[in-house]
Amino acid sequence: MPLLWNRLEFTKDVPRWDMLEAKLKRSGQAPLEIVVEEKVFLKSSMPHLRRIMRMIVPHIWRWGSLRMVDVPHKIRRVLLDQLRGRSAPLLRWVEVVQEPKYDRTWGRRIKSTSRNWDARSIFDGAPNLRHLEWTSPEADCRLLPPFQNLLTLKFGPGTLDLKSEQFIQLVFHILSVAPALQVLSLFHGPDSDDDTSDGDVEHLVQPPVTHSSLQLLHIKGRTSVRGVILRSLNLPKLGSLGEPLSDAEINTLCLKPLALSSSAPRFRGLVITGSADRAYSNDPTLNSYMPSLRSAITSFQGLVVVAFSYLDFGEFASDVPQWNLLEIKLERSSHASLDIVIAEKVFLKSGMPHLRRIMRMIVPHLERWKSLRMVDVPHKIRRVLLDQLRGKSAPLLQRVEVAQGKKYDRTWGFRIKSTSRHWDARKIFDGAPNLRHLEWTNPEAEYRLLPPFRNLLTLKMGPGTLDIQAEQFIQLVFRILSAAPDLQELSLSHGPDSDDIGTDSVGHLVQPPVTHSSLQLLHISGRTSVRGVILLSLNLPSLRSLGGPLPDAEINTLCCKAVARSTFAPSLRGIVITGSADRAYGSDPTLNSHTPSLPSAIMNFQNLVVLAFRFIDFGGNNKWLPNLGNCCLHLKSLNFLNCTGYTLKAIQAIVEMRMKREEVESLEELRIYPRYGWWEDTPSNEEFAWFEGVLRFNSIGA
Repeated sequence: MPLLWNRLEFTKDVPRWDMLEAKLKRSGQAPLEIVVEEKVFLKSSMPHLRRIMRMIVPHIWRWGSLRMVDVPHKIRRVLLDQLRGRSAPLLRWVEVVQEPKYDRTWGRRIKSTSRNWDARSIFDGAPNLRHLEWTSPEADCRLLPPFQNLLTLKFGPGTLDLKSEQFIQLVFHILSVAPALQVLSLFHGPDSDDDTSDGDVEHLVQPPVTHSSLQLLHIKGRTSVRGVILRSLNLPKLGSLGEPLSDAEINTLCLKPLALSSSAPRFRGLVITGSADRAYSNDPTLNSYMPSLRSAITSFQGLVVVAFSYLDFGEFASDVPQWNLLEIKLERSSHASLDIVIAEKVFLKSGMPHLRRIMRMIVPHLERWKSLRMVDVPHKIRRVLLDQLRGKSAPLLQRVEVAQGKKYDRTWGFRIKSTSRHWDARKIFDGAPNLRHLEWTNPEAEYRLLPPFRNLLTLKMGPGTLDIQAEQFIQLVFRILSAAPDLQELSLSHGPDSDDIGTDSVGHLVQPPVTHSSLQLLHISGRTSVRGVILLSLNLPSLRSLGGPLPDAEINTLCCKAVARSTFAPSLRGIVITGSADRAYGSDPTLNSHTPSLPSAIMNFQNLVVLAFRFIDFGGNNKWLPNLGNCCLHLKSLNFLNCTGYTLKAIQAIVEMRMKREEVESLEELRIYPRYGWWEDTPSNEEFAWFEGVLRFNSIGA
């Protein structure tokens, strides 16, 4: 049964009841996905509610999921009450969501007028409920149902407006009644920002209790409250404290107990905070726990992201730096690795004096540099700072970003390049064997003098860096890939001359395919023909993306024949295939002679999620239209941009075929933008209505 018929969406102010009834009938006995949004009740609330209930309540036994967004509280209660005392054995997913616009007015009024609404028995008939997102403040927290079998529980803003002690006790209660819970996300209410000190919740720390299933614990609120919860739990499978960064904070008070627990080895991301500047009256005693830092960090063997707040960052990003604070940070960082940020602003009022002071601070600690980011720094200062790395050891250095904004591209960029072309950058990174990420948008070095990137995982060379001829650009790509066998992401921006050459000018540069087994993203911003030569000369079994925006993911039909008989990029997730534009604009009409290779080429891209055809002539009567009903099993988005030679009936057949076949995923998005003047390719009103009823559909001229 195609998933299309299972999903009933009540999301428009004037629902298409006939279409919804047809979907319900065609769904047979399959589980239903039900979505109800506020908009459906704006023009007619109770009549629409009664009609919705007549449709869905008789089928409660096959509800698979229920999502309500911004539904008025009275209607929401009526709909939820339909579950009370009824059996919903297939119900696995419930989301009761309200957007922030309700938090300040509706939320408070609902809560005060319906506090005694008992939600405990609503889900008694849903033994297989696995996911519950509850951002509706209708029920008192003590009246929430027992979640014995839940895997995911999320309480959003406005739900838990409790005192810190009540909030902590609720967390312990939920974990005690939900032994299989894997994801718990809670939003502590406004009192989380009160003036309470950490000592007010310290007495709530309990002897650690083990919860063996929890993998994500996201507590939005005070760091001290989060600390009490973490110190009272042993979470052997915990891997994340959620996002954003502030929600992953623990203070140094937690370091020792957390490092000693069995949750540490699996941890993937962590923010460790100490005391802010004493002038701001934060607790300076937190830094007395700093001796635990090194032993604690060594316990977190799985860390991918670690940040230290008020401990080790050195940022030179203001016109008048707080030198005293920076010196204190540097001193307190002890032997920890340093993240250094230098921006143009620091040199505006005082260039060389500030440079000398910065160098006195950071150069003696070169061996602990972990990352260096320079943004819009004047070229002479940039060269002086980069030259500090030459001939010196920086064993911890993993990330370097030398970036300049657009204001430098047109004037400074080209003048720098002409006056410092012979500045040799090759030996700068010889002392950084662990460098993994390099973003190089600095046009100071002639491209042949760029360093060998043997151990890099990510390399980005931005606009203005590679203003070279197409042949030189292609050779540089081959040299980088041959010198960096572990490279996973390569992003290059070809310069202005990329618009000056024809298709045949680079065809002779195609080489026998060479395999690069690690590359996952290859983003070439430039002409499609240059990108095609590069792709035809490579075999990339791990490639998943050609980057964005849309024009940067283009290959032309010239590639199709070679791609069809190669193992190029079987993991690729998105691609744009382009043919010839209108001949009146001088584009290459010979590209369409390669279109016969298109159907067999598409068969090689079995993992595509997004596919776009641009300026393709499918030969009339769908002659070269790929059989997309039986290939590209994961395809979600299909796009026809300025194409000809196809019929809308053939596209409709593709959509229907994918809906019928269980092993092929249904399309979710279709875009048809006919070429100007080819109005027969424009959908009729009936065709437009059909497409819009089964997926997201866009078409110019419809």
